[in-house]
Amino acid sequence: MTRSLHGPEWEHHSSQCAPFLLALLTGEADTEYFTDLPLDSHGFDSNDDILD
Repeated sequence: MTRSLHGPEWEHHSSQCAPFLLALLTGEADTEYFTDLPLDSHGFDSNDDILD
């Protein structure tokens, strides 16, 4: 489930977290809350890179 920061409504998504995030990043998620996605490019930093 995702929740809007602008109100009390929730959006239900039946997938697990990782497949939902992948769908967000590829533009395949049916959502009204992440209207800026997908982006032209994505990046990933491991925890080691972030915490050092």
